[in-house]
Amino acid sequence: MSMSDEKIFEIANNLREEKEFSVSTLLEKLVEENIKLNFDEIYNFNSFWNSREYLVPKIICEFLESFVKDKQNLKVLDPWCHFGELLNSVSSSTVKSIGINLYNKDLIIASKMLSSNKNLQLIKGDPHKELEYINEKFSLILSCFPFSSIKKSQKIGGNEIFDSEFNLLMLKASNLLSQDGKGFFVVPPSFFNNATEKSVRKSLKKFDLFIDAIFYLPPGTFKNTSIASYLIVTSRVKFGELFIAELGNKENINTILENWKYRKKGKVFSLGYLTKTDHFLSFEKIEKELEIERLVSKSNLTPFQIQSFASEIKISNKNLDNGFEEKPNTIYLPLIGLSNTVSRLDEITLKPQNYVQIVIDPKKASADFIANWFNTDLGILVRESLMNGTTIQRISKSSIMNAIVYLPTYETQIHIVDLHSKITNLRAELSSIEGHLWKNPASYRNIKLRLRELNRNTGLEEWIEKLPFPLASILWKYYATKDVRNKKDFLLYFFEALAQFEVVLMLSAFNNDKELLSNEINLDIEKISRSTFGSWVIFGEQLAKLIRTHMSSNHKDRCLRMFRTKKKELIEVICSKKVYQVLKITKDYRNDWKGHGGVEGVRESKSRLKLLEAELVKIREVFGDVFEDTQLIKPGQGHFENGLFHSRCSLLMGTRSSFKDVAIKTTSGLDINKLYFVEDSSHDPLELLPFIRLMPSPSTEENACYFYNRIDKNGVRMVSYYFDRDSEITIPEDNISNIIESLIRN
Repeated sequence: MSMSDEKIFEIANNLREEKEFSVSTLLEKLVEENIKLNFDEIYNFNSFWNSREYLVPKIICEFLESFVKDKQNLKVLDPWCHFGELLNSVSSSTVKSIGINLYNKDLIIASKMLSSNKNLQLIKGDPHKELEYINEKFSLILSCFPFSSIKKSQKIGGNEIFDSEFNLLMLKASNLLSQDGKGFFVVPPSFFNNATEKSVRKSLKKFDLFIDAIFYLPPGTFKNTSIASYLIVTSRVKFGELFIAELGNKENINTILENWKYRKKGKVFSLGYLTKTDHFLSFEKIEKELEIERLVSKSNLTPFQIQSFASEIKISNKNLDNGFEEKPNTIYLPLIGLSNTVSRLDEITLKPQNYVQIVIDPKKASADFIANWFNTDLGILVRESLMNGTTIQRISKSSIMNAIVYLPTYETQIHIVDLHSKITNLRAELSSIEGHLWKNPASYRNIKLRLRELNRNTGLEEWIEKLPFPLASILWKYYATKDVRNKKDFLLYFFEALAQFEVVLMLSAFNNDKELLSNEINLDIEKISRSTFGSWVIFGEQLAKLIRTHMSSNHKDRCLRMFRTKKKELIEVICSKKVYQVLKITKDYRNDWKGHGGVEGVRESKSRLKLLEAELVKIREVFGDVFEDTQLIKPGQGHFENGLFHSRCSLLMGTRSSFKDVAIKTTSGLDINKLYFVEDSSHDPLELLPFIRLMPSPSTEENACYFYNRIDKNGVRMVSYYFDRDSEITIPEDNISNIIESLIRN
């Protein structure tokens, strides 16, 4: 550590002790001490100390730096320059730069940070007023304004504009663009959602300004907010279509810039897409519409407008006790949230005003089918695509009138409803059998006969084959062996491995968005370094509770993104309370059975096996087929082509160690030494932390899966719960302690 680094840490620690720490206060102190810094160090400070400082996200600076790299002699204006992050990103191509800011302390820091830029002019003052004194035109105008919902009316160029103060500032600044210039501005989603006739968005054309491109900044891009935002590009040139892409990965910037330059679609939606300007409401809406198209293309369904089979569409009536007059063949569709659509008024779970009643023509469609269809993956996507709003997303009656649903023929609907009824009857029969069992235990032999055709092991082998290899391989040993004691031991190994597998999945997700990992999580470094079944259960329960909290808040989209999934089902299963009830019970079984020692007889082994098998049934019930659309892969060699990384991967699903070879395309490169989860149709995999490894067995070189056990003086001890010949191996430390420390430090 250099002398300046030591001084920086000393100042930072003093500020933390005085509870005055933030990146801005630290920078003020460093300016006073005349300590030189660069912007990379500022971003590192923000990350290292988990500060929530309002900094321009680094991905935006990297994007602009790439945008100007082949340009020269640019005249640049930033009407809200903060610490000068954006001006610095384009400084290599500028002949003149002007930065304006209301706050003197920010300008002092900016002056220090941009001291090498000899063509820079920094102005302190109200940007709205200072812009009126500038008479020249600029080839590049850029700014990252604070988000504000305060709206006001202002006359600009003879036009009355009503919008937020920073949207108004963006319009004023864009007016100073040269004919071939471009303006880059960060805006909140409300810029598109609340665009009235007097809004800035609707008024741009009055000033010969147009939106050239929109770059989506996903939730978590800004450390001080969980909402998504956009980097929009204004221009004097009107294009036939709007270019859209996502700024989330530095590796994709050049591909996005090329697609934008030639106005062409990318190989995947996030790398570039073209749409009509007036149709754009949000990136997520288009993303959902494209996913709907993908799902529909794989099915044999026909599109129908709801109006084509609905005889009435009504919102609730305050004068009626239940909000609606109950009618046959009717569904009740929630207008907010994603609770179930139902076909009976007494089944609604929200207040009546949060539903719309759709009365369906019985000659054209089945209400029972339509209600259940709206609760499928495709139906939920359609519902989400109909929602609008920033704070609370809601479906309007008008959007329902024009909504498109995708249905089989009426005859098929009736057959499906009939089958669903039979399944419901079967479920009722099982419930009845269960009731008789507990009411009259002496009749268990008769009940056993009733269950003969409904053996709980039916389909178990098929279910195991749908699990990720690290879990399936252990369950296969349980399933295949006949020895009762061994079966019991393998089931215990399975539950212990499951506890660690769950934690690794959750920590791997949090590694993508460490800001969401609360300091309240007690990740004891000593307990992780020497892991036990109990410690994984404790960590997992804490992490699962935190994720459930985030999923029920405005962090939901960030959670989905950090898990690299578009579907909430996988997260709900991994974080299920029922899973942790099972893990705590099986952990207690293990501790109790080990503590009593002595020789375990056959009868006792059978009794213990039955207890564990009962818990396995509960896990199977919770997990279902959740991994059917999510694959665990180990990459092989690959290459980049047209913005995507193409690699041949081993598919680590099911029980076979001779893995299927699959071709995978991703938006970023994959490390051949790591494991990844990738969702079907996704191009953004979840990289697993190296607590679970697939590697050749030292003695046989056969593929085997190993779980992290502990760190000791010889390296990292890894164990396999199913591979007998090399059940324990030691590998080099390989950065695991640094990963653990980074999670603890957070």
